[in-house]
Order: sequence, then structure tokens, then C-alpha cells
Amino acid sequence: MLLCMIAKNIALLPGAAIQVKAVPSHSLAIFSFGMLWVCIWKKSWRWFGIAPIILSILSWCFFELPIAYVNSQNDIMAYQSKNTMYVSNTKRNTFTTDVWAQEWGINQIKTWDQPYHHFPELNLLLIVSPKDGIQYLHEITDNNATINTIITFGYERTLKKHGLRINKIIDRNIVQHEGGIAIYNNPLRFCFLKTYFGSRPWCITH
Repeated sequence: MLLCMIAKNIALLPGAAIQVKAVPSHSLAIFSFGMLWVCIWKKSWRWFGIAPIILSILSWCFFELPIAYVNSQNDIMAYQSKNTMYVSNTKRNTFTTDVWAQEWGINQIKTWDQPYHHFPELNLLLIVSPKDGIQYLHEITDNNATINTIITFGYERTLKKHGLRINKIIDRNIVQHEGGIAIYNNPLRFCFLKTYFGSRPWCITH
């Protein structure tokens, strides 16, 4: 009883647990090899195992994660910025939201201020509400802004009806068929999650 009480009080202390980004499989494998090498051998060459351990930590630190996710059920989009995760709707599909937050190593989750999000440096626009997104599109294109790619929970034909001509449109049909989307930058590219996880596309760390 006393032990459980001590453990509970320690767990409640600030900083007792921290959230870190997900560890990719190859980093875990390299780290395990290094630890096994250190533990198995008794002579001085056992310290050669430190090299793969350091390599695994570096590969984990520099492993690229998506900057945004789009859910296959067309109900939530999310992106991360400055240790905060921004979700289009924090009340829907909380399981997927939690998985994405854990992968990014983020505790703080906020709701989008608008039903769309613009990545100016990538010429990319995420649209949850087609009506509001189309209005915003007209506003920024009138100011000579460039949008090359749109991911929307609406339909491509809806955008075309409003006279919008975008190089690449990923609408709800494609999102659902491809099992969700992970978005990367440097350069901008899209990962269709069905390729990795079949019908269970929550994250792509593995």
C-alpha cells in the first residue's frame, strides 16, 4: 500500500513523465544490437557496442516525421507546429488524434482557428469545410497567392464549379480510398497510408 502511494505521488510530480516522438523500427533494432554487444562480451571490445547505440540515437533524432495527417474517415486533419498539435476537430476520432500526438511526442493539443489551414511555404491548403475554404481561396488568389495543392473533405467537382483551377486536388474520395494521408515537406510529398497499413492507417513510424 505504501509503495503504491509513493509511486503515485512520484508519478504526479512535474516532469515525472515526458512525451517524446516515436522511435522508428530501424533505430530500435540498431540500439538493441549495440546493447546486446555491450552485455554479451566481457573484454574491452564490448565497448564497440557504444557506436551503434549512438548511431541509433542520432537516427532517431533526425528521423523525419510528417508535418500533417489526414484521417481516412474524412473527419479530422492535424498538423504540428512548435510542440503543439493542431486538430481540425478535437471532439471527433480522439483515438486517432492521440496516436498522432504520441508519434509526434506532443502533449498540447489545440483546435484549428479556421476550418482550413494554409501552408504558404508549401503552396498547400487543407480544407475541412469546403464552403469556408473556397471563400478563403478566392481571397488569397485575388491577392496573387499561389496554391498548387489542396486536400479537402469536399469533392473536386465542387472546387471546379467555383472556377478554381488547382494543379493537384486530393478530395474525400481519394483520402478514403488511399486510407488517409501523411504529408511531408522538404520537398512536399504525400504518403498514402493504405500502402503501409491496409485498413488501419494511424501513423507511419514503422
